[in-house]
Amino acid sequence: MLLPNANVPYSTLPSTGVQILFLGHGAERSGPPVHLARLVEWAGREAADSVKVVLANGGVLSGRIAATAPLEVANSGGASLVEAAANRALGPPGGARIRRLAAARAIRAIGDFDLVYLNAITGPGTELLAAVDPAIPVVTHVHELGIGFDQTTSPEGLRLVAERTHRFIAVSKVVGELIAERFERELETIPIAAALLSDHQPVPSPESRQRARRRMGVAENAFVVGACGVRDWRKAPDLFLRLAWEVSRTETVVPVEFRWLGGQSPDDWQLEHEALALGVQSQVAFIDEVENPSELFVGFDAMAITAREDAYPLAALEAAASGVPLLSFDTGGIVQFINDSRDGPGPGPVGEVFRRGDVATMARTIVELAADASRAAEWGAAACARVGELHPPGRAAADLWSLITRPTRE
Repeated sequence: MLLPNANVPYSTLPSTGVQILFLGHGAERSGPPVHLARLVEWAGREAADSVKVVLANGGVLSGRIAATAPLEVANSGGASLVEAAANRALGPPGGARIRRLAAARAIRAIGDFDLVYLNAITGPGTELLAAVDPAIPVVTHVHELGIGFDQTTSPEGLRLVAERTHRFIAVSKVVGELIAERFERELETIPIAAALLSDHQPVPSPESRQRARRRMGVAENAFVVGACGVRDWRKAPDLFLRLAWEVSRTETVVPVEFRWLGGQSPDDWQLEHEALALGVQSQVAFIDEVENPSELFVGFDAMAITAREDAYPLAALEAAASGVPLLSFDTGGIVQFINDSRDGPGPGPVGEVFRRGDVATMARTIVELAADASRAAEWGAAACARVGELHPPGRAAADLWSLITRPTRE
């Protein structure tokens, strides 16, 4: 277990006009950076407080963030080259020292601030936090589960977060439970924030669906199973291929095709080899990063969440908002979203949950949905309605902002 927060008292802050520093690990198009960009844009339009941003690494969202708030990127340009040289000459300790110096430079360059919002617990993010004055209060928004912590953050980084965080915010109930266990906090003190969905969610229509399916290169009458995310071990594109193979072994009423949206990975050659070995290369395609994945979600008939672990995938919620049923292994925050729809009041089931790694049973459900368009449509309509109830686009950002700033005003 990690040491709990030392309960350093909050500094005296103004009731309005607080200078808030956002810390993030990067600006790639994945869940936490997309969330950060959307919150920065909302704050620029709506908040009386002032936002500044420091990222450990840049990416495709850097320009979008910089258009709204002052931005410093620690490991950019020359800093990255110096780190690479230090790694070659001195090994990992040399590279780590250069990153620490770059983080300190970026924090100094951004100017004064009163409060820190740490967006996700990652190694690069904790390196930035280490450069912040310990007297400044910190709010940490957790987008990770155990694998995410252990893959990206050192024990020292986790200890730093435990000691420096005044308030944790979770993206889902299961994340809140992990925070309580790992950081020795009372579960009832950890609020869960609604997801920030896109302000430009496409309206599903026959025309938008047809455009999406043409872009994905699927047959006109195909039942399309989609997925979205970085193609890494945690997101499990290998299980997505296994799922396609299981479906291919069954005769279906219509063709079933599989499309994975997400950035390239160094391991893509392994996925290509596996697809060939399984004989599913004609049914499966991996589509590289697109600017607005929601434009393609409207072409899905179901989304398969095959991840070995996922705290609360933003892509799944946005697919649901497009009327797409969700099929997930029992491995993360989206499970509650699906199960509650089946057990409680509301518009009805939004999908189904399966035992971790049980591709055979998930495949059988896909075959059934492909043969029963009305059932798939009912699940999709319920998914769209449930997202609107739980993650209202007009209110989610304001509610989160209250959680971030409330500790300074109690």
